[in-house]
Amino acid sequence: MQEGIQLAGRGMTCGGCASHVVQAPQTVPGVQSAVVSDWTAGQATVVADAGLDEQTLVAALTAAGYGGTIQGRHPMREASAPEFFPETPEQSTTESCCVPAAHPITKPVAMARIANVCPECGQKGKPIDSSTVKAMLSMSLTQVRPVSYLFCGTTDCPVVYFSKDGAQTFTTAQVRERVHQKEPNGGDVFVCYCFRHTPDSIRAEWETTGRSTVIDAVNAGIRAGQCACDVRNPQGSCCLGNVRAVVKQVEESTVKA
Repeated sequence: MQEGIQLAGRGMTCGGCASHVVQAPQTVPGVQSAVVSDWTAGQATVVADAGLDEQTLVAALTAAGYGGTIQGRHPMREASAPEFFPETPEQSTTESCCVPAAHPITKPVAMARIANVCPECGQKGKPIDSSTVKAMLSMSLTQVRPVSYLFCGTTDCPVVYFSKDGAQTFTTAQVRERVHQKEPNGGDVFVCYCFRHTPDSIRAEWETTGRSTVIDAVNAGIRAGQCACDVRNPQGSCCLGNVRAVVKQVEESTVKA
């Protein structure tokens, strides 16, 4: 027999916090799954073996840097943990995996996760093809699982790729290339990985000629079939948007100077 234990968590201020709160109870023996149904209200539910000591859950949350109290517990048979989408915090707090025994559902207990959200920074990621992940990683590809991965473009987050279930991350230290989104002010970091343009090279041309030909050059390469952003660019997609942004920054800084 299992029980659903409802928690009132404290200290959650974003989706990333919710990810940590989900992970903390799972260090306690007897816990089967955990889910944050609404981080704005601090609502969480843990599915655990019947008779689990409540204080061990509170202690696990405290050790993770979050407080919490037990609101209640209910007997249950089987439950499926719902996914949590932090971009819709208005989600009803009644959507939890705490299902009374009189209304069991037949799916097995599932590990809770925060869908499409980086487990480190709590920001939404961009789906990316596994071939890009494999091409970029500087490690044995035995670590790449047959699951969906996403790209995290948050500047101050070390995670470059993470699995959709939030259980696995690959950081800047584990990829072959320095990532433009992680170092937007890095003059020697490629902004165009196929044709090897950097902010410094774009600026040097502008200072020498008073203009930039890089966008035309990239477009010409694309038309010639020479682009391979899907395997050479860490973001797995066309770099033109990033190149245009850098050209604009160079132009604006040159005018101000």
